[in-house]
Formats: sequence, structure tokens, C-alpha cells
Amino acid sequence: MNNSKNIVKYEINNLGHAMAANPGLEKQQGGNVAKFAVDKNFHTTYWVANFFGLVNEQAAF
Repeated sequence: MNNSKNIVKYEINNLGHAMAANPGLEKQQGGNVAKFAVDKNFHTTYWVANFFGLVNEQAAF
């Protein structure tokens, strides 16, 4: 049993209270620009899913 803990921190400049999106059709892209979603070339939902092992391939950022 592995008892190690992982902490991942992403710092995204000028994000404020918005959610980062990366509009597009590629695997690591998604989301749309809206009032509280800004294009930061970082798809928040994808990277959260990747962290929790919900993405089949481990992606390199």
C-alpha cells in the first residue's frame, strides 16, 4: 500500500475567479470562453480528471 500524498499546484496569471478553458478539439482541449471561463490554453476539467486517474493516458504538460 502506497501512503504517499501528492499535491499539484497550477498558477495561472490573471485568472481571477474565472475557470481556465482551452477551446479546441484536441484531447487536452475543451471548454468555451464565457463570463467566468477564460482562454488560458489550460483545460481545467481535463487536468483535474488526469490528476485523479480518470484519463486513460498520463499526459505531459
